[in-house]
Amino acid sequence: MSSGSYPLVWPILLLLPLLTSVYCADYNAEYFQKYTYKSKYNDSAIFQSTYTKKHLSVLKNETRDLFEYAWDKYMEFGFPYDEVRPLDCKPNKRDSQNKFNTVKNDAMGNYSATLFDSMDTFIIMGNKDKFAEILELIKETYKDFEIDSTIQVFETNIRILGSLLSAHLYAIDPRRGFTIDGYDGFLLKLAYDLGKRLIVTFQHENDEYYSGDEYLKYFVFNYPRTNLKYGPKIDTKLKVEQCTAGATTLTLEFGLLSRLTNDTIFEDISRRTVLDFWSRRTKLDLIPWGFDTSLRAFDDPTTGIGASIDSFYEYALKYSILFNDDLFYDIWLNSYSALLTHSQNNDGIFANLNANNGLATSEWIDSLSAFFPGLQVLSGDLDNAQKLHKVYFKLWNNYGAIPERWNFMPFRSETYFSHLTRGYKDGDLIPGLDDAMTNVVLLKNSIGLEWYPLRPEFIESTYHLYRATKDPFYLRIGEDFLERLREHSIAPCGFTGSLDITTDKPHTREESFVLSETLKYLYLLFDVENKVQQGNTVFTTEGHPFWYDKSLNLYNPLAASSLEEMNKWDEKTVQANEGILNKFFHQETFNLNREFSRLREKFYANIDKVDPIIHRISDFYSTIPTEDGGIERNYGKRLRVTEREYWSFKNHDQTRMESMLSNQLKGENLKIVKDYLGLNTCQLPQVSPFIQSALLSEDKEFYRLDWVYAMTLRRPPYMPNGRELEVEEGFYQRFVDGYSTCDVEEHSQVWELLISSDDTFNVSPIYRFNYSDDIYLPELEGLRIQLKQLQKQSDNNRSVVHVTKLNGKNIPIGGNVWISPTAVLLSNRDNISLTEDSCIVMDGHVVDNMCLLYL
Repeated sequence: MSSGSYPLVWPILLLLPLLTSVYCADYNAEYFQKYTYKSKYNDSAIFQSTYTKKHLSVLKNETRDLFEYAWDKYMEFGFPYDEVRPLDCKPNKRDSQNKFNTVKNDAMGNYSATLFDSMDTFIIMGNKDKFAEILELIKETYKDFEIDSTIQVFETNIRILGSLLSAHLYAIDPRRGFTIDGYDGFLLKLAYDLGKRLIVTFQHENDEYYSGDEYLKYFVFNYPRTNLKYGPKIDTKLKVEQCTAGATTLTLEFGLLSRLTNDTIFEDISRRTVLDFWSRRTKLDLIPWGFDTSLRAFDDPTTGIGASIDSFYEYALKYSILFNDDLFYDIWLNSYSALLTHSQNNDGIFANLNANNGLATSEWIDSLSAFFPGLQVLSGDLDNAQKLHKVYFKLWNNYGAIPERWNFMPFRSETYFSHLTRGYKDGDLIPGLDDAMTNVVLLKNSIGLEWYPLRPEFIESTYHLYRATKDPFYLRIGEDFLERLREHSIAPCGFTGSLDITTDKPHTREESFVLSETLKYLYLLFDVENKVQQGNTVFTTEGHPFWYDKSLNLYNPLAASSLEEMNKWDEKTVQANEGILNKFFHQETFNLNREFSRLREKFYANIDKVDPIIHRISDFYSTIPTEDGGIERNYGKRLRVTEREYWSFKNHDQTRMESMLSNQLKGENLKIVKDYLGLNTCQLPQVSPFIQSALLSEDKEFYRLDWVYAMTLRRPPYMPNGRELEVEEGFYQRFVDGYSTCDVEEHSQVWELLISSDDTFNVSPIYRFNYSDDIYLPELEGLRIQLKQLQKQSDNNRSVVHVTKLNGKNIPIGGNVWISPTAVLLSNRDNISLTEDSCIVMDGHVVDNMCLLYL
């Protein structure tokens, strides 16, 4: 994108990708070859940025060939261990000497993780024969998961259990075209066995300690780790530190397992866990990410959308879609609205913040949060998805990777430029250093954690955005991703990421998600006709496709009796086997079926002891009489209720408020809607697909991030300058409007303020006018407002500001916020007054687009 244009040649260039069916390629050029990988295509055939049907087929085939290269290396040098080391072609094994090496051991259970995690990638790529071959290998190798490995429940659930269930669906459902002749359902039996070994982590040893607090006593959560053979009685240090994602990211896998086996315990206990965690959300509707199992309490108030919290949001939305659950969709809407209100900044970045007060707590965002634009697409919020995705695109453009943590806030470096009388601009030097050394310092300060293990989240979101928009910009990203993967990341036995992206030091590990997710999503990006996402199909957080409807019961080859047989146990036999250990030391050995039975009995005996949901009264004008004859406001009070009561209260509050307001706001032009953020509607692309890149041609703020974050968006010395992939000549001329322009750099002051009558921050209802898209506020209560300083003054020489965002709602140029003249805080706050035109004045600043609405 530039301010220049190409008016004379544009008509010809526009037709080029539509008319050509051959490659502008030099077929005499050498084919790419490195180590034992040899491409079937030369570079001119692969990296031509035309995206014709034939070109997309080449990109797709190259991705598949690279996947098969890595798979073959794993099977030759890694199997039956979990991974293969890509640089020296040796098996990557658990750390058997150090049980506290959780970085390595959490996802490595001596259960052939790469084998299980990657098998449905063959289905996505259409290789049914290989899928059948893998199933046969698993059947011969694994009868159960009685393995002496202490693993993390979260990782084993998403990588192994999720893969088993997805593969089982494909093996039995003839509607998907991958059924396996003679398949007897053994994958589901393996999944059931593994599910039992994971679910027993919900057994707590110290429930009676909380007898004085029923809420804590019956709070449902799981320990983060267990031993697959000996159960969850492991070293306490491995059980204390849980996180919100670790406890609430079981509902898809456990829910599907329950429905396929007709054993409700898995879904019931995982669903209740989410409700219990959601009931402990703060007044801002945010959930902290750190949870201490010994205290049964959050031990870190920080929250965000990245590591430790990410899949809470993901599984709330996806569970609601997969199983048509209104309550979980309501959880998604409320939690996402809270993120838009308190976490999202002016550039679309979701900052980490204190869940109690909404204040930023860290300078960084992490690579795992790059999944979130894909989730926003799934929810129908395309505008915010594209805005956030641009952040990770800029990281990719500069670093050729997504840093594990990027310090987007310039705290570490801004003191170097305190001598400047203006804001920092790219090219400014640290006193005493030249350009190269200045960049070295700024680069180091911009990276919080320096590794990049080829995570899938960025390309995952790119895939979802392309499916939603058909914008060729996202294919250009995929093409560049493929080129860098092939030429930079390929290794003797698979692919290696970067241990340090500032120095280009290679990683010594290839995790299973490289094959199960990264290459899968890259393939799907190019396979535009793939039907994987049909009906209510969703991808789990590990990229395994799930779908569910009752007709699946017709295809299930596994009799219920065979699963019941798996749960049998005899007390006398177990005691006899325990022998002298039990007699003299009063210690029980772990028996899976006994613990599973005990858990089931205890859970269902206690499930109704505490109502699972917290409802906060949202009727602003609700009151109750007090004992002394006065009146007390109900608004904002929190009630613990059942699901049925929750919906009754919610509908009552909303109906009463809307009835009152409809009597005030009469007339067609004054009709209002409660969904002021528009989250209950799906946004659609604004232009016909593929004629040009709408994002690059129409987004005037495309380069805003480059100058806003010039101090922290750095380029490592080994990365070539001029690597902006969106202006690669062939792509730009074909797909970008030659008349497109960008906004000039500006540095207007922007700040936020909170408005609340007390420290509870109870959010009053916010409405949107159906006709004009303006905002209407019955009350000034529970508001987070973003203000932008304008280059003008009022008649009284007061500064003039403009509301640009209100509780997550972006207020466009020309948009207004209207306030009821009866709003309580108008008369109760000394720092709020009115102009002669009835517009708001806050702390001496005239807010030119926030005014009273007189009827």
